[in-house]
Amino acid sequence: MIGIIAAVSFGSLFGWHDKEVGALSLSLPPLANFTWSPADTLQMIPSALGLAVVTSVNLLITSRVVEHFRGRHQHLKRSDADRELGAYGIANLTAGLFGAPFSVGIPARSLANVRCGGSTRLSNFAHAGFIMLFLTAGSQLVEHIPISALAGVTAWMGFCLLDWSTWSRLPRMRRTDAVAFLLTVSSVLVVNAAISVALGCSVYALRWLYGRLTQGQATPHAIPQS
Repeated sequence: MIGIIAAVSFGSLFGWHDKEVGALSLSLPPLANFTWSPADTLQMIPSALGLAVVTSVNLLITSRVVEHFRGRHQHLKRSDADRELGAYGIANLTAGLFGAPFSVGIPARSLANVRCGGSTRLSNFAHAGFIMLFLTAGSQLVEHIPISALAGVTAWMGFCLLDWSTWSRLPRMRRTDAVAFLLTVSSVLVVNAAISVALGCSVYALRWLYGRLTQGQATPHAIPQS
């Protein structure tokens, strides 16, 4: 919040102009009018599965981030991945009926929630309430927030998510863990997060497959007795 206020203040003071958030629509969208046909269903399935995989992986990463950065909030209840995936599935099905964008778990906001002391579901409701308050009572102010300021906040929260101690533990890691870590880190800079996570998981899949093959070859065959 302080960074956004500073960005808006400096922009107004020095006459810097950047693309802003713009006008916000606060009205509830109407129920989407659509029809289903077998051809539409077959055409939609690949995209739907892709979105489901990306959102599920993102949600699981968010849960892992919350577990990792619990810190002094040891009383924080451990996340239930199955329940969270089901809740997001219901929410996204409902949003789709109104043609609204799908919802995903966001590590940055979850981390900010934990670091500010949020440890119960009440913090989620409070978070939603403040967002609704900002978008209604302060909509005219939100409209003039530069996009670059929001990008800066996102970059800073991403920096806070980095666990720098991982690099110091890299020489002591198992080779599988080290290769998966380096492959994921390097590929996320070239492609995107979903493909990077898939590449990192593929290292463990190949390691498991290699172990199964070598285990089968190492098993001695029984020699029949004459």
